Amino acid sequence: MNRNYMGKAMALAVAACMASTSVWAAGEGVTSLEEIVVTAQKREENLQRAALAVSAVSGNTLDRLGVSDPAALTRVVPALQISSGFATTNVFFVRGVGNNVFNSFSDSAVSFNVDGVYAAHASSTSGIFFDLERVEVLKGPQGTLYGRNSTGGAINVITAKPKLGEMSGHATVEFGNYDAKRFDGAVNLPVGESSAFRIAGQAIDRSGFYDDGTGDDRQQALRVSYLHSSDNVKLTAGVNYQHVGGVGSGTTLRGLNPDDRIGNTSPAAGAIYASTPTFASVGLGTIFLHPLDRNDLRNDNSSYGAYVQADVDTPAGTLTILPAYSHTKLDYISPSAGFMASSLQKFDTTSIEARLVSNKESRLNYILGAYYYNDDTKELSGFNQDARAFWVNFKPKVSSYAGYARLNFSVTDELRLTGGVRYTSDHKTASYSSINALVACFAPAVCPNTPALPNGAYAPSLLFDYATNQVVPFQPWGATGAGLVGLYQSRAGLSKTFNKTNYRLGVEYDVGPQSLLYASFETGFKSGGFFVSVDDPTFKPEEITAFTIGSKNRFLNNRLQVNIELYDWTYKDQQFSHFRINTQGAPEFVTENIGKTHFQGVELELQARAAQNTTVSTSIQYNSSKNKEFIYQSPLPVATGCPVTPGLVFTVDCKGFRAPHAPLWTLMAGLEQRIPLGNNGDLTFNADWRFQSSNFANIELTPEELQPSYHVVDFSLNYSSAGGHFWSGLFVNNAFDRIAAGFIQQNLAQPFIPSAYTVNLIPPRTYGVRLGYKF
Repeated sequence: MNRNYMGKAMALAVAACMASTSVWAAGEGVTSLEEIVVTAQKREENLQRAALAVSAVSGNTLDRLGVSDPAALTRVVPALQISSGFATTNVFFVRGVGNNVFNSFSDSAVSFNVDGVYAAHASSTSGIFFDLERVEVLKGPQGTLYGRNSTGGAINVITAKPKLGEMSGHATVEFGNYDAKRFDGAVNLPVGESSAFRIAGQAIDRSGFYDDGTGDDRQQALRVSYLHSSDNVKLTAGVNYQHVGGVGSGTTLRGLNPDDRIGNTSPAAGAIYASTPTFASVGLGTIFLHPLDRNDLRNDNSSYGAYVQADVDTPAGTLTILPAYSHTKLDYISPSAGFMASSLQKFDTTSIEARLVSNKESRLNYILGAYYYNDDTKELSGFNQDARAFWVNFKPKVSSYAGYARLNFSVTDELRLTGGVRYTSDHKTASYSSINALVACFAPAVCPNTPALPNGAYAPSLLFDYATNQVVPFQPWGATGAGLVGLYQSRAGLSKTFNKTNYRLGVEYDVGPQSLLYASFETGFKSGGFFVSVDDPTFKPEEITAFTIGSKNRFLNNRLQVNIELYDWTYKDQQFSHFRINTQGAPEFVTENIGKTHFQGVELELQARAAQNTTVSTSIQYNSSKNKEFIYQSPLPVATGCPVTPGLVFTVDCKGFRAPHAPLWTLMAGLEQRIPLGNNGDLTFNADWRFQSSNFANIELTPEELQPSYHVVDFSLNYSSAGGHFWSGLFVNNAFDRIAAGFIQQNLAQPFIPSAYTVNLIPPRTYGVRLGYKF
């Protein structure tokens, strides 16, 4: 670790000491901080005793902040950068490690798990943020206990479970600006002394944040869970259904005032498109982009699933068997990437995990497990980039097998050593067919009024004869000297197996009764896959190694919490999507392994019960990143902020640049003040502040993709009746209506004109009222 980095760490450590000194004068009788139990390491343990980098957010906090989708988690966990940057897909980054791949054959670098079940597709992570117990965010590779593709970390969503012997429930309604209406509730039904059901649901209806109606929120979800508990067996089962409708995510253009939130299907955006020449056409003359058609938009996505978890107490420990199944259907046409993307997709996933977790009564504790996962995907997609469009029929399959072990040995009562290993074998197969359309202009200057290519997941019949499976190779296109070129390619029998052994070494030491010091080294990998190409259509896995040193502490009779973590990550063979020339001399959109990036940082978390009814908290993350290697080649000129060397191909070298989605500084602070009203209940005021320094919002690192530093403030005021049965509240999020981008996308048909870049903005100021009842 370099001297400058250690200096930053020491500065934060001094800040922690100063914070503890400032709270020292707190009077006697002040209540202690809340104890949080997590299952991040596959067993229940106090968050302060978990020797790993993990943040936990309670269900009450998520409700108070109105979190209804994964992207909102960015507001509560400094290490996270999440945006809905492309159609229905949520893009996850943890400290700059995430997905730089726009390829249906790829996996997410941050695993998303609901009640221990892995959700492989980022489009399947909406419609679940209600009636939750907590959300855990694990930072850094989780190569042993979680395995598949967790190079950046893991997000664990834990839903509220049935309670035995208790008839209870709650309901909340919310009304706000943008015609927002939200309902969620749950009821707990006991069945005798040893069983219970829990039924929970949610409905959201909100207008779009952009003037064309995009960026709306239309969700409905239902979850039913069952619990049975006997002397040595606990059985938990759940079924769920989610539907996400409306128009879908929206974006604006760089050439428009972001304060106006003009959607990219609005007339003002259409005027920019119509005056922008396309970079993707060929021939002598020029073709201009077409405005995006608001009437074509569609968003109709649903999923359902079921799981059963059996926990059996045995003399060797708790044996857990967890089978699960889910089905997801996507049907959308979205303009959010700056062009029309259409898709019909079906995902069927099956998994089963078996693990044995010892009790903690002996010096040697263990977790032994086996895991199987199967994913069968069928996808028809169309991508209309004006003068260039393509339609694909993907059929990828994944079968993954893994075995893992984690051992923890107590050398003394205070000193423990940890070792973990996991072997993973991912077998992937695929077949695809692709129909490509290219508009060529043969006029000497401009081909005006060239017709737009049609939108949809299927190639149009004017281009492809489905009866004979023949593409139309050439036809006139309009009456202005343009022609439409059609190309067809298909490939079957693709097969590849990716095997990897990951491991973890750790040490933890109890410095005091409530002070833990720990260190670890862990590796992780994300599988390779396929892309559409006439050449070798495969890319390799990416890998990460991570060193972590941390300390977790409680002082002043549990009234002050000081946690600090130092980390050093090396991320190599990153998977990266871009244009490249093939052996036939034609450009293709490929995925390949490029580069190595080094991350060093420190994260400090402080929480204090400053007075009987006052809680303050702050989090500070310093994340230094640098590309050690990052070189790729393109057959076409590249719009990038990195140096470019021209030749037979263009060579782009981003060595020395910061990683995208990795702000150098992220700061958060919160205040909670409870005001007792005696027999009339109490008021609770909350203020939450988040700041992040400038960062690149996409991988090309152009000046147009640089998001300046910004901060967001949320306020809420809640009243709870005596006994807590009734409550009401007022809230305002992004109170000062800050404008910032979560994701910025070049227009692939014209990357050299910044005004045509698309920008996915964070939500504007939202406010409203909530009313709740619980029994």
